[in-house]
Amino acid sequence: MPVEGRERAGCDQGLREGYRFCPNCGTPWPARPVKAGPAPAFTPGEILAKEPPPAPPVASPKEEERVAEARRGWNSGPVHETAHVPSRKADLPTPPLQPAPAWFSVPISGLFTVALLMLPVGLVLAGCAIPHSQTDRAGKERGAEKAANDERPSDEKGPEPKKPTSSAPEDVLASQYQHVNAGDYGAAYDLFDDQSQQLVSRKQYGAYFASAAPYEITSYSFPSVRVQGDTASLVVDLAVSSSTGEDRYRVTQRMVREDGSWRVVMRKEQVASFTGTGSSSANASASASPSSGGSGKNYDATVTVSRVVDGDTVEISPRIGGNEEVRLIGIDTPETKDPSEGVEPYGPEASAFTTDELTGQSVGLEFDVEREDQYDRLLAYIYVGGEMFNEVLVDEGYAQAYPYEPNTKYEDRFAVAQEEARAAGVGIWGLPLAQQCRLADRGNGIGEGTPGCEGSSASASASPAASASPPAASSASAGSVGGAPAPSGGDLDCDQVDGPIPTPPGDPDNLDGDGDGLACE
Repeated sequence: MPVEGRERAGCDQGLREGYRFCPNCGTPWPARPVKAGPAPAFTPGEILAKEPPPAPPVASPKEEERVAEARRGWNSGPVHETAHVPSRKADLPTPPLQPAPAWFSVPISGLFTVALLMLPVGLVLAGCAIPHSQTDRAGKERGAEKAANDERPSDEKGPEPKKPTSSAPEDVLASQYQHVNAGDYGAAYDLFDDQSQQLVSRKQYGAYFASAAPYEITSYSFPSVRVQGDTASLVVDLAVSSSTGEDRYRVTQRMVREDGSWRVVMRKEQVASFTGTGSSSANASASASPSSGGSGKNYDATVTVSRVVDGDTVEISPRIGGNEEVRLIGIDTPETKDPSEGVEPYGPEASAFTTDELTGQSVGLEFDVEREDQYDRLLAYIYVGGEMFNEVLVDEGYAQAYPYEPNTKYEDRFAVAQEEARAAGVGIWGLPLAQQCRLADRGNGIGEGTPGCEGSSASASASPAASASPPAASSASAGSVGGAPAPSGGDLDCDQVDGPIPTPPGDPDNLDGDGDGLACE
């Protein structure tokens, strides 16, 4: 019998005889419980004493592998079909304990420290949620209040707080134009000053644009911006498209500072248009409301201003009746060109304003009773962009009202504009008294010789710019200069006569500076 066969037989015989260990194969446990049987003929000790067990053969690598598999508890072939018995759970080796995680080894004191550090973070996160909830609640309350306010008629709405605006007046005016183009007439209306809002209601303002729809300010620019204290004067070039057509014009917009913010002052033409008292075909914007003319009729002539002589005198093209020089009637700006008077206070500012406003502009001329004076100057009211420029000069403080018979068609209108300028303290009305006393006395309470100016250092002997004249009524009957009637527009200058000439009674135009009876020497 082969060796393997003998080993197999010996192992089976040993198992049958009750051996719990097979010396040939090394199987540690029987395949089944050993039943009691007849006592063996020989005890193991006798067998071993009688015949010592042979030395175990050297196992081949294959056998060693099979034995190793058997030791691991695997069934690896016929040799183990009887010998292999699964081990009980209690007999399995206990796996070694794994080391605890690093974080678990932190001392209790360290965990306590971490908890203390996390406590402020939790408090901060909890506190942030409260303001958010309060903000949301406040936002909902404001939204409900705004919705309730919008449901009321516009005339019943309470005054809304005015939003802070830019420090530049042109930015505020541009913002008003943008609101108009966006159809947000309420926001545009809020940019008017308080006095303008008393003249025109929010409802009237919105109704005007509804009647002129579609309305759009297609372009605008600000060639000139002048700021004096809490007032500002802006020259604006506008292009407007509305249901009545398209228009381009230049206007002068006045603005005032209220509560630290610039506000737009509504022009008289605007008030007339927005309240329905003006021409229904007049175009109005958030800044200007051009009309067809001061008299409500077509202009007597339309020309282009080619040059500005001074604040109240311009040259035009083409000539009218051979005349190219036009004197604005009913007003008087401080002198800048008369060598006998020098440059009067605020004269350069008035000349610069007229230059910015009129040079190169197409203007309308309206004549009064007399069309020319003795020096062949045209006497006219000038309109630019639908506004009477004579009135603009008075309203902005660049000129005094100076009615001169018989051309007094708008005497009352100029008087109202002057009172507004005086109350606002703009232009010449904001000058110190010493400078006001150097202006001509046109019957308006300022100028050399008026109360408060007697004995002033700014007298005619101290300053060639001083001038005086009686009120307009007496000036109109002041006689003649050199045998010719005084110019109907008033304000005779020495460069317009061949001097010297006898001083006219009262010297209404202050031509006799030294008081020797001869004027314009």
